[in-house]
Amino acid sequence: MNPKYPSLRYRLLYSGILFVVLIASLPMAGFGSVSDSLIRVAKKGETSHEQLRRIAAYCIDYMWTEPHVSDTLIEVLGQWAEDGESDFYLARAHFFRGMRNYKKQQFHEAMDAYIQSRKLLESLDSTKELAEVYHNIGLVYRALGELDPAREYYNKALSINEKHNYTEQLIKNKLVLAALISNIPEQIAAFREIGKISEMRSYTEGQFIAGINVATLLNNSGKPDSALLALQEAELLLEETGNDKYIHNIYQLMGLIYKRQGNYREAIAYLNKALKVNVEKNEMGRVLELYLNLAGTYREMGAYDTAYDYLDKHRVLNYEIDFKKNSESIAQLEADYQVELQKKENALLRKKAETSRRQGILLVLLLLTTLIAISLLTARYITRQKHITELEGINTQLNTLNHEMENVLQVVSHDFRTPLAKIKMLTELIQSQEPDASENLLSKLEKIGRSVAEAENLVNDILEIRSFNKEGEHLSNPEAFSIVQMIESILAQYADPIELKQLSVRYEHQGDEAIIQEPEIVKRIAINLISNAIKFSYANKPIDIRTEHKDNTLKLIVRDQGPGFSETDREKLFHKFGKYSNKPIQWGTSHGLGLYIVHKLTERLRGTISLNSAEGNGAEFTLSIDAVVE
Repeated sequence: MNPKYPSLRYRLLYSGILFVVLIASLPMAGFGSVSDSLIRVAKKGETSHEQLRRIAAYCIDYMWTEPHVSDTLIEVLGQWAEDGESDFYLARAHFFRGMRNYKKQQFHEAMDAYIQSRKLLESLDSTKELAEVYHNIGLVYRALGELDPAREYYNKALSINEKHNYTEQLIKNKLVLAALISNIPEQIAAFREIGKISEMRSYTEGQFIAGINVATLLNNSGKPDSALLALQEAELLLEETGNDKYIHNIYQLMGLIYKRQGNYREAIAYLNKALKVNVEKNEMGRVLELYLNLAGTYREMGAYDTAYDYLDKHRVLNYEIDFKKNSESIAQLEADYQVELQKKENALLRKKAETSRRQGILLVLLLLTTLIAISLLTARYITRQKHITELEGINTQLNTLNHEMENVLQVVSHDFRTPLAKIKMLTELIQSQEPDASENLLSKLEKIGRSVAEAENLVNDILEIRSFNKEGEHLSNPEAFSIVQMIESILAQYADPIELKQLSVRYEHQGDEAIIQEPEIVKRIAINLISNAIKFSYANKPIDIRTEHKDNTLKLIVRDQGPGFSETDREKLFHKFGKYSNKPIQWGTSHGLGLYIVHKLTERLRGTISLNSAEGNGAEFTLSIDAVVE
């Protein structure tokens, strides 16, 4: 018995539990094919090696399409490899963990997993897998900004691949090494050389990648004609081989080069070809980019209506993608929670393995909690599908921007608050019932909480905007209140970001502090102006706030020392969903609604709001309203 593996009793117990839970849970989540395959592996009486090979293949198959399924499979592979004392498949399990963590941008965790895999493989005769690990360690070092060790590991992988003639991995090594070259002519030469090697080895994918990189570098170097020649060669290769994996890259780059040359007809033709391919492949990120490319091309041609149509398509698709990402983050959170819960239950089972009665009780608890977690995941999936269906119905009715906004507002007002409340309740429930949860899980819960708070603020802003358009909207009875106490309470509310950015906030009041007005409306205006000043102020800078009650007029003046407003920004000041050139500094988010709401609320109070600002010299907003309303 190898001393590095646990006792046979514990290994069999853990493997049996993990296998039963996997088979029980996967069909409920919609992954019956995976569980069926595992059942076939268990029943066919295959050798341990063949079983491990099958599980490793499933890990790769589901790595990019169903990551939470792949996570479970990786744990199964690692445990079965330990049970079978297979260093090779234990190394593969570590390698898959590294890939998973790299995808999540958890680079230090990825490095730890790759190092574990490397240590095992260096003692085995598995040169191809070892070269893969060296290459991926180089990728992690590159992501961390450590280029020298990245080159070292790329070259280690390159040496193995050249020696054993592993063409595909060899080309990958050369491509990443070429990408690290800082001198453009040398980099172009390196990519051309990669293209020649790929052609000699009949590796068409390497030819495409090298050709596209050469064209990109030539175009960026001010040689669009040469870039077009390189792309035309790639297009001919496409026709010869039928390999259309990189067709969208070729078409998009050709379109951008023609646009740069002012040949708008060819530019639009190729950009539309690229758009068609990406829509067919469901590459929505590239579709977003192409919408912007087409909008820019039509704008340069002077076809502003068509340009606006593409910008409108970009906005709608971007909204759908953001919604899908939020739904996927919730699904991933639930999957992570299930994994954490499963690990805890397994650890508890190992401790309580003395009697069969306790083992049975703990197994039942594990299955019940797993079923509950999967039920939550299923409910979330149904909710997500419902929202996607609703969004598709809304998007087909978009004719004008105003009509689009009204439909979105209807979705927010009727359907968005409920899922936000559910998300908030779920995170609070997890936090309250799992006091020993891992720091990684707690961190994700905190991020979800902050995202929910930002979403709630956005919903409130949008609902506020919607109220502006309702007929019959009127003010309630005015009330007397202290403007000084109101401003001081707002500053107390934002004490944390003020302290975070080490801002010096100075407030003074002149005249009688009591006014008779709409306190809630005045407070919402003051909160928006003060929070904007905090968001856009540089650290360690002062913010000056002054209120003045004179001749039955109240003035609120808020001045910051931020980047200020450019002339272009001032032209769209107080517009709905205004996008300004400056972004919040160090704290806060901006949806482009705050100043619009301030403007509309000021109109309700029959007051005025003005801006005094120059780019680079901060901004000063002045609110003026009647202090006493009869």
